[in-house]
Amino acid sequence: MKIEIGESLVYSWLRHVKMCRVVQTNWKPSRMWPLENQDKLDTLMRESKEHFQTKYSYHIYKENKGLIQFLQQAEIDAVGISADDAETTCYAVEIAFHLGGTNYGSRQITVENIIKKLLRSAMCLCGNMGVSSGEIIFASPKINPAVMTDLKEPLADINRMLHENGFMFNASIIANQDFYDIMMAPVLLISDDVADTTELFLRSYQLAGMFQQSSRDGKQIAISKATVPPCSTEGFVGKPLKEYILHGRPCSAKEIHAALIQATEAKRTLRYKDGNTFTDIWDTRNYTANSNLTGNLASGPLRGWSDAGIISIRIEIE
Repeated sequence: MKIEIGESLVYSWLRHVKMCRVVQTNWKPSRMWPLENQDKLDTLMRESKEHFQTKYSYHIYKENKGLIQFLQQAEIDAVGISADDAETTCYAVEIAFHLGGTNYGSRQITVENIIKKLLRSAMCLCGNMGVSSGEIIFASPKINPAVMTDLKEPLADINRMLHENGFMFNASIIANQDFYDIMMAPVLLISDDVADTTELFLRSYQLAGMFQQSSRDGKQIAISKATVPPCSTEGFVGKPLKEYILHGRPCSAKEIHAALIQATEAKRTLRYKDGNTFTDIWDTRNYTANSNLTGNLASGPLRGWSDAGIISIRIEIE
């Protein structure tokens, strides 16, 4: 099976950064699986078709004759499931890696295809896997700013329609500088600890790191561990992402929960749409085994996240 380098990066990101215990690339539904929640999905497909055609003149389903055909044609670049005592999250990630920028034809066709991919991923998780909540992501290292502008309002429409139809999915786009900040840099930072030969993106990075100079012209080539640059939020749209760091390494919600019980404080860093960050110290002396991590964040630093323009939070314990 052919695996693109972008898919390999997402595979490593889901496994080692989002702590998914199960990850599959090039996921496809089986024709043997019964379709669940068909009435809800039919309604979502009909409403989204009418909405995007009326409001934007977008034809996102084109020649598809119905829901069954639409889902049978699906292939999701990577699907991952992160499950522990604190929470269970399902991820569906589509990635586009085009050197000239994500392009499926014209500007309108490109936007239509991204909208279609997000909606179809949500429908597949619900219809084929019985999952009604999770993260639906379209990722790309480069999307033209004009396309990003065209996507901003439709993405809000997608999330609204999903929630109105009883789906607790969060659809988001991670692109441009945020692709590096959120996906690529965290994977590179843990590259020394991964020795799996199936992870082609990391293996290629490790291979490049073996050579410290060029034999062609004798010039030194500095190949160092990637660090996250000053953040730019041009490419991210969606609910705040949560990142947990324990002793300098990414960890799961379950692991940070256990560490918070023992710790007296933790560092919290919020990132905003305008590129700014805010860091404070969280007094965790009252955090107990019965505390709810998600609830603490939602009622605390992430309260009013949409109006405040918060796009991510990082919790760190040394």
